[in-house]
Amino acid sequence: MRSQSITLSSGQAGNASVNSKPIDCRQVLNISLQVVSSAGSLAGTFQLQICNVPYVGTVDGFNSTYSPPAAAWTNLGSALTFAQSSTATSMAVAKTDISNVAVRVVFTDTSGGSNTATFSTYLNVQGI
Repeated sequence: MRSQSITLSSGQAGNASVNSKPIDCRQVLNISLQVVSSAGSLAGTFQLQICNVPYVGTVDGFNSTYSPPAAAWTNLGSALTFAQSSTATSMAVAKTDISNVAVRVVFTDTSGGSNTATFSTYLNVQGI
């Protein structure tokens, strides 16, 4: 099996909700996620979502063209909840088996736009 690290976001402002680009998981067996926050306030949730809407393009080729309906994305597990007031921190989703077409990470800002921290999200995939 091969392992690959993917940076989904780096230094993303935490004062607005955002979705990562879809990641092709058709040849992936398991994934793990780490979210790292800078110092400052960060209130919000990070949710892994999966989608099984078929795609017949080349592997790793749909990051800009794969666009299933919004309702096709389904939460995977529980969200990571950040409620930090000042100190930098990180959280992770442990290795999770997966057999889906795509995965993405959704950040939902619960601060009303007043977060001052930035965050980075890193996905590690292990596949064939």
